[in-house]
Formats: sequence, structure tokens, C-alpha cells
Amino acid sequence: MRNFEELTKQMEAKGIKPSLQRLLLFNYMQNCHEHPTVEKIYADLSAQGHALSKATVYNTLTLFVQKGLLRIVQLDHSEARYDILTNDHAHFICQKCGMIYDVPVDFDQLHLRFDDAGSVSQRDIFYRGVCRRCMNRE
Repeated sequence: MRNFEELTKQMEAKGIKPSLQRLLLFNYMQNCHEHPTVEKIYADLSAQGHALSKATVYNTLTLFVQKGLLRIVQLDHSEARYDILTNDHAHFICQKCGMIYDVPVDFDQLHLRFDDAGSVSQRDIFYRGVCRRCMNRE
């Protein structure tokens, strides 16, 4: 668990007023090595004995995304997932277990051109396949 003082400073630096619920959610995301959905976060925090509504979880995650503490990972038309890494990177999605892995990518080296785009707010690349863990189970 990260120090709540450190988390408070990070939140305040982004203009977010810390509350117990916000600190719990930010701490959860700092320690989560998945790309969880609202449902997963709500279930995990409820199982730990924290009394949060799904609306609080959703609204807090939305605030964190707006302020740049989190990033949304939208795979196809499925449920939104949340990522603590806000820098540009790619994702690998295992088609067997559904796990999502972060993949470093130097987007600038790709020399992509978007002549018709006014501005680009987020860059996403998704790779799909079978992860090593699933391949080793076969």
C-alpha cells in the first residue's frame, strides 16, 4: 500500500481534493497490475470491507481520467477498463485468458500522419494473440 500522504500530494497536484474514497480508489489503481473495469474495482474494494457505491467508483474514475491520473482503455465495444499508466503505450490482449499487458511503443518513431485530424488526444495500439502464460499451459 502506498503512503496516503504521497497519494494526497499526487491528487492535489492535479487539482483533486482528496477524500477517503478517492484515496482508496487511487491506492487500488496504484497497486493494480491489471486493467480493471468499474465492476472489478467495486467488487475488490467491497470484498476488502470498503463501503463504496458503484456510482462513486465510476464518478471518481471519471474524475481521475479527466485530471490525467488514469487513462481509459476501450477494447472494441466492451466495458471500459482503467490504466494507471497515462503515458502513450500499446496493449497486448490475450485471446485465451483476457489479460491485458502494457507494451512500450515509441509512437514518434512510427511517423504516423493524421492530415485530417485537428488534434490527437490519445494514441492507442492494440495487439491480440496468446500470452506466454497461456501458451505454456498447453
